[in-house]
Amino acid sequence: MPGRSGNLWLIIWGQGLWEIRSRLENRIARTLFAVIDNEIVLLHGFIKKTRKPLNTIWNSEESEKMSTSTGMKKKRIHRGSDFRDFLAEEGILEEVETRALKQAVALQVRRLLTERSLTKAAMAGRMHTSRAAVDRLLDASNPSITFATLGKAARALGCKIKLELVPS
Repeated sequence: MPGRSGNLWLIIWGQGLWEIRSRLENRIARTLFAVIDNEIVLLHGFIKKTRKPLNTIWNSEESEKMSTSTGMKKKRIHRGSDFRDFLAEEGILEEVETRALKQAVALQVRRLLTERSLTKAAMAGRMHTSRAAVDRLLDASNPSITFATLGKAARALGCKIKLELVPS
């Protein structure tokens, strides 16, 4: 497997998405993550119950080969479905996209709070809400957020919201 080290593997899916795999007794634990604004954002973790052969994801003849001199991986040619198809096959695409969006919003709000030297209490005051509501907004693991709350946060930070629907 790519990037193997003992019982751990690091897989680069591309477009800023990464996966860590860890072999258990008869299963593989997988954690999907991204790096946003120099922060590691955990998107989803699960234990794969069945073992799908690796060559159904990558063509083994075209996959990376170890260099005997450096031990480094060479170019991998991806063949087959894309990462979104993989997530859909696992039944987690919608959940991962929702969590990733909320985590990106939470990181951006947190970064703006730091840049503007605002405390959570000051932010809550500007939003005319409770500090607990600000905590929920900043909680990347809580995917619930309303447009009203997001609008209040944006105004409190001197920003506007830009929302765009794009074809999938």
